[in-house]
Amino acid sequence: MNIGGLIPQPNIQINRPEKVSNKGNLYRMAIDHKDSNGNQVRSYEVWATKEAVQQHFNGITENPREYQLRKYAKMMYEKRMRSSGGHMAEAGMLATSQDVTHGNPKMWPMTLSHPEVKL
Repeated sequence: MNIGGLIPQPNIQINRPEKVSNKGNLYRMAIDHKDSNGNQVRSYEVWATKEAVQQHFNGITENPREYQLRKYAKMMYEKRMRSSGGHMAEAGMLATSQDVTHGNPKMWPMTLSHPEVKL
């Protein structure tokens, strides 16, 4: 039994994670949330630094693998769904090893100024 879990489980598809820039440490994971009929309800993006994903997986030292990025994105999305009661007004989140910022990911490539983010 999943106490505090989302009932029913959200029907989400996590697209292939992509690195925002070749020499940077930022990953973008797009999530499509669908209803029970398969119609898209919401698009959401989880942006995460390599350090945030490494910290989540108990301090791994190598670059995160695709399955780890997908698992991290799913966990962060479901955590946000629970905390907001399913009423997320924002379109994405940026996760670093210190904090999480919610907002519009379309604006982030031009406005990211967090010291951990390298583009």
